Amino acid sequence: MDIKEMLEPELVKFSFKSDTKEEAIEKIVDLMNENGYLSDKEQYLKDVYAREAETATGMGMGLAIPHARSAGVKKTCFSLIHLEKKIKWESLDDQPVEFIIMLAVPKDENSEFLSLLSGLSMKLVDDEFRENLYAAQTIEDVYQIFE
Repeated sequence: MDIKEMLEPELVKFSFKSDTKEEAIEKIVDLMNENGYLSDKEQYLKDVYAREAETATGMGMGLAIPHARSAGVKKTCFSLIHLEKKIKWESLDDQPVEFIIMLAVPKDENSEFLSLLSGLSMKLVDDEFRENLYAAQTIEDVYQIFE
């Protein structure tokens, strides 16, 4: 799976305003819904919160990857959201989050989900990749980082 090909400009946002984890999740779900990736916004939101209740999705280093496989998802997508200011999020290093990558995958797409999650995770543990992602200011910057 080529992650760069899955990057959709309408789901990449900089200086995203949000004061809480819940507000961020709900605004990103709205963004996915407004752009036609969801068939049932409420179902997907419910599934994201169910996943959040299982285990923290904050992977540390200022990153969170909330996600769900859901019957409410029409088409696999992910967001890249750089927050205007850090917010509290349950994470492995107990540090606040400044970057949210939310994955939405149709319920029956298990292999696509695992491929996307592992591909992103491998990139995100690389210090240089992460630093470049945090420094990105435009969608073109993001595309270059994923080359």
